[in-house]
Amino acid sequence: MGYLGRRIGLSQDQGDSNPGAAGGAVGGGLLDLFAHGYFERQGDLYNAPGIAPSGVTATGGIIGDYTSGSDVYRAHVFTSSGTFDVTALGTFPASVDYLVVAGGGGGSGDGLGTLSGGGRGAGGGGAGGYRTSMPEGPGGPSPSAESKLTVAVASYAITVGAGGAGGAAVTNTSSPGGFSNFAHPSPIRSEGGGGGGSAYEAGDAGGSAGGGAGNGGSGSAVGGTGNRVANTPGSPAPNQGYGGGGGFGFGPENSGSGGGGGGANAAGEDGSPNTVAGGGGYGGAGKSSVITTGPGSPVTRAGGGAAGHCPDGDHNPQGGAAGGGTGGDGPSSAPQAQRDGGTGTFTTGSGGGGGGGVAPYPNYVFGGSGGSGIVVVRYQIASINTPGIKASGGAISFYGGKTIHAFTGSGVFTTTAPITGAETVIIAGGGAGGSQIGGGGGAGGVVPLTNQTYSDSTAYPVIVGAGGAGRLASNWPSDPPQGESGYDTVFNSVTASGGGGGGTYAGSGPSPYRNALNGGSGGGGTNDSTAGSGNKQRNSGSASSPASQGYDGASGGSPDQNSAAGGGGGGAGGVGQAGTPGPGVAGPGGFGVQIPSTFRNPTSATSLGAAGPTGSVPGTNPGGDTSGKFWVAGGGGGGNQNADGTQGSEGQGGGPGAPTDGWAGAGPGGHASPTVGRPGVNAFENTGSGGGGAAYRSTADSSNMVGGGSGGSGIVLIAYPS
Repeated sequence: MGYLGRRIGLSQDQGDSNPGAAGGAVGGGLLDLFAHGYFERQGDLYNAPGIAPSGVTATGGIIGDYTSGSDVYRAHVFTSSGTFDVTALGTFPASVDYLVVAGGGGGSGDGLGTLSGGGRGAGGGGAGGYRTSMPEGPGGPSPSAESKLTVAVASYAITVGAGGAGGAAVTNTSSPGGFSNFAHPSPIRSEGGGGGGSAYEAGDAGGSAGGGAGNGGSGSAVGGTGNRVANTPGSPAPNQGYGGGGGFGFGPENSGSGGGGGGANAAGEDGSPNTVAGGGGYGGAGKSSVITTGPGSPVTRAGGGAAGHCPDGDHNPQGGAAGGGTGGDGPSSAPQAQRDGGTGTFTTGSGGGGGGGVAPYPNYVFGGSGGSGIVVVRYQIASINTPGIKASGGAISFYGGKTIHAFTGSGVFTTTAPITGAETVIIAGGGAGGSQIGGGGGAGGVVPLTNQTYSDSTAYPVIVGAGGAGRLASNWPSDPPQGESGYDTVFNSVTASGGGGGGTYAGSGPSPYRNALNGGSGGGGTNDSTAGSGNKQRNSGSASSPASQGYDGASGGSPDQNSAAGGGGGGAGGVGQAGTPGPGVAGPGGFGVQIPSTFRNPTSATSLGAAGPTGSVPGTNPGGDTSGKFWVAGGGGGGNQNADGTQGSEGQGGGPGAPTDGWAGAGPGGHASPTVGRPGVNAFENTGSGGGGAAYRSTADSSNMVGGGSGGSGIVLIAYPS
């Protein structure tokens, strides 16, 4: 008769998550009253005589349902500005929870260097303001959550702030983030994060504030103040963030260390007196919330950006965990990507990292842009009796009459009743692309299982494999590393094999090549290196079990290092493609596959998979649909070689014909220019796709060391009749 999630009007099968869809084809909000018969038969929902309890009818954003204890919630996730339209009220209270995060501030460009000194004082950008009614993540420094809001039949404008621009290499001046707002009669507005300070400048005020710069000749600049309208020190705002760290000045002139940007949960760290590495401060910590996912899968947002030359500049343990940009690091001979500040992650409101250049002047180092904000509105739509949920663990949602558990990280699936007829998908982590002229990383193995049985009152450990890490050829040219293979995902004694790392080339050392590695799908080779095989155990010649988890990677284009190109990594739906010699045209990765139709909830707030081809790929994607969504486990694209100014092209991630950002979340290969190499692109998390291979600029430049993109982590999906 129906299923949990059915709406009046267009069903969940037909509704579109785009508020601007033709004909208003958006999933509704009111539970169909005729679904009462389903509730009676199943015994899963609390049912008062004659009518099923329901929440409001509302549209807007990306809509998804999940459980929290015995309550069922619907979340509307806005990653861009739109409208939350309430057209009817239900039997549950018309109160909503919210999370409103503004755009993060940009990190500063490098401080003003001179011929005798390098500016090291670039401050990190502050996180966007963070306000919420959720008890696990109170807004800003406030010790408690803000109050819920009561809604009426009305339209509420939603504004999502953009991230601020990073400071340019010459002007150094960064921009604050844009504000986000839930335009209720009692509006919830979060202010944009402050931009990081540069050279002689203090950090900007904002929801969370930018870090100040440090400069030997002028002393130290202070960090900006939090809980302010962006870039407006004298305008107090509700509690929503912390201040930026102060810079530290030390002689000679134009030497100093910047402060980290403030986060939603802590102030940015002050710069430190480290005359060698610059001593830039970490970004302030962000805050976690389960408003989009339900218990067990919190998402951390609004971390501050790290300052330039932050200690351990490639990893920011506070802001980085929340998506804050890492501080630029590395000597002037390092690749540009190492010296520019890192970008704050999209839809986290995190600050951008400060640039990290050194002498000689000019440095031409940029600050990272801040991450865009997000607005989430949720409300209760139903209540489930305890026997109706047959297990705990992962993010729980409902679609097509089934309960779905999605494990995006390791955990435990614990049953509270016997389960029969379950469907399970196990996806391993994807392999990383190779460094230098790198082959693409192979996709993690994909193991779909049907008609599974799970015993009552049993704990089943879930191990979700991480993606392989991209590696620099730091010991070039004597011992170039391959891309690291992805890690296995294991559930109920079934193992999906991690994807093979891409092969690599590094020059004229005693062992200039490293073969690609075997795995669920094999990594792509390069030059004379051998491509990896699919359907193998991780880094092994032994067959995977279960079999048929993926495909082989492809070889590189030429043994001639001046015209080489990396091959694509294998995907779960097809082999990687070989690179071609000449100008260095790298090979695309193999096609991925779509997850089974059971899990293709078109309005899920926690989207599974990534974009892909619109329609079935002949011979590679049985049972696929034409949505162009829900694709996983694509092979990473190979990287190209640029010699003598002849520029080739990078390999597409996830299959021939893919757009520049790849299909199935797979990373495209790097694309070298005549002046600089480019690292491979990271794969999306929880897709199991391979990372892109690195692109090498010139065989004559041993300092041009670039790394492959990291593979995407795996996932475990379990569905059973509700």
